[in-house]
Amino acid sequence: MTGCAGRDRYAPTLSAAEVIGRVQGVVSLAIGPDKTVYYALASGEVYALGDDRPALIATFPTAALDSIAISSDGILHGAYRDAGRLTVATWVDRAARGFLHLRANGPAQIAYNKNGDLLVAVGDRLADAQGHVISNGWHSPRIAAGRDNRIWVADDAPGTEKELVARGREKDGAKRRRFASALPPHTDPSGIALRKDELLVCGRRLGRVYRLHIGLDDVARRRGTLAGLKCTNAIVVAPDGAVITATDNAILRYGAR
Repeated sequence: MTGCAGRDRYAPTLSAAEVIGRVQGVVSLAIGPDKTVYYALASGEVYALGDDRPALIATFPTAALDSIAISSDGILHGAYRDAGRLTVATWVDRAARGFLHLRANGPAQIAYNKNGDLLVAVGDRLADAQGHVISNGWHSPRIAAGRDNRIWVADDAPGTEKELVARGREKDGAKRRRFASALPPHTDPSGIALRKDELLVCGRRLGRVYRLHIGLDDVARRRGTLAGLKCTNAIVVAPDGAVITATDNAILRYGAR
């Protein structure tokens, strides 16, 4: 495993927190092609943040909505669990239309990569939009699409095992761990996002954002925390480089400077 210490010359410069939403219980954030920020609640509702007040745009038929994602053409997708089964659905014509059903042995997350491919993390594995397994042996993976076809994973771990940031397409578990970076103990990662050559990990336990730099060797090395940033539930990066996080009672925006 890898680590890094010393002066942090890659640290981004961000503005102070701006509260863009007063809301509790956010489970997922997403940004649309028009830069609109969306948030989801476990009860199934999805809202769009606007200048006035949040607008309800979808209600998925569930009490366990885990994640949302927006495709490049602006279609909202939701991932939710019921009776041990995960459903991934689009929201079209005021209705959820499920197109992928997988066994769910833990929380799920969905994300789109730059090629427009849907990625699914559920329980101990990563899968594509057809349900084909990309890699397995995870504990509770949070995913971010990287450059080209890469996938980055922030993985929780039980007991005394180390929580890691690793390459998601690496099928060999031993090799994956060898080129992974350990997170601080009890980080409890709830989200991960890519900003340029940096990975930002939201730590639920302490409410911090941990940053890792992706080197030319395609290894992400931990650089420390982003001072002043708060995050417990979810994290995304806007096209302009702003970092948007969800805490227990607010959605915060840290603008790029």
